[in-house]
Amino acid sequence: MTLEAFIKNGDVTNLIKYIEDLLTPLYQNKFVFLRHKNAQIQELLKYVKNNKEGISNYSKKYYIGSQTESQISHNVKSLKS
Repeated sequence: MTLEAFIKNGDVTNLIKYIEDLLTPLYQNKFVFLRHKNAQIQELLKYVKNNKEGISNYSKKYYIGSQTESQISHNVKSLKS
């Protein structure tokens, strides 16, 4: 699964694990560009941990959006640049 899929499904537990895995030597060696993104990955991880409840609401039927979406998008884009 991707970051986007975990978020849309409100799967915070696996989202956190996925992000933490990006900091491991296995991923850092496999995807060399990640070595220069540790600060952004840590920032994204902190944001997700601090907003678990809001992210888990993404999977709810009544969910209509929030400012969290733009912040997550901003954090994910920083990993891509």
